[in-house]
Amino acid sequence: MNASLSTLLLIALVPGSSAQDPQHFEQRHFSFECSEVAHAALGYLPRHGLATFSLESDSELRIFRAGRVPWTNASGKAINDFRVHWTYADRKSGDKLPLGMWRLRLGHYEPHGKMIFSVGEGGCKVDFALFFFTDGVLVRGVLPADDGWEYLSNGRLEREYLDGVATDLTQRRPTAAEQREPLR
Repeated sequence: MNASLSTLLLIALVPGSSAQDPQHFEQRHFSFECSEVAHAALGYLPRHGLATFSLESDSELRIFRAGRVPWTNASGKAINDFRVHWTYADRKSGDKLPLGMWRLRLGHYEPHGKMIFSVGEGGCKVDFALFFFTDGVLVRGVLPADDGWEYLSNGRLEREYLDGVATDLTQRRPTAAEQREPLR
């Protein structure tokens, strides 16, 4: 059997991992309007090396790694591949490989996720989830094939970032409209 045929067979037999929406969300209730919380998140996450965009409405932010700002946790420590794998990833969530197969990671872990804002009792409920995608090769014995995989987050990084957003909200300055309100 030639190498290209065996590579195709290997790819067909082993289910690949595709970057899907996260399954577990960290939840937090804020005593602020959802627009204020979203605005705070839009200011906070880029300071930690994450970019955001909104798909359809202001009620959901998609999150990914972009820009030149180093990716850091809430306390400002750089997040490297070791820290992703051993501190922030739920390593049990990755695909289980059959005996004799292993992966060689060639790319850095990249965060992807979303933050969903919904009006709750007396404020805003935020659901926040990340997962970490990387690529490399899947090896059976000595035969490599391109592969990509992800780990779901264990929730720790989301909790750290939500704490940071909460701190930003409580330390924020009043808007011009709030300053102009007459005292009663």
